[in-house]
Amino acid sequence: MLMPESSGSMILLIYAIIMSVAVYIIHKIYVKLRVMCRKFKKKMIGIKRAYNKLKRWLSGARKKKNGQSRYIPSAVKREVWARDRGRCVLCGSRKNLCYDHDLPYSRGGTSLDANNIRILCRDCNLKKSNRIE
Repeated sequence: MLMPESSGSMILLIYAIIMSVAVYIIHKIYVKLRVMCRKFKKKMIGIKRAYNKLKRWLSGARKKKNGQSRYIPSAVKREVWARDRGRCVLCGSRKNLCYDHDLPYSRGGTSLDANNIRILCRDCNLKKSNRIE
């Protein structure tokens, strides 16, 4: 049985509707996959950072080649605290205190000698940066 001529245009219309629905579904799947990939990538970056941090810690990379570390021993801290009387040596403040290296650690200063450590308040320490005074 032959269909009227309008049935050809009807088939094209149905085909166009099916294709547009297929494109819409494919687009939705693409968007979901893209979101999943972003989340996966963020997790992988976090896992990679944690892995590298653990690897450095286990290899001892937190220490300098000469065996020194940035860590200031408790005995040195007590000696410096008593010597500086618990005050910033530059301004005399008793707030926001921290231990500072006279010869900066980044320039080879040691944390094991009390003569290289002093107490500074946060403001004086930030002004000093890694300069030698």
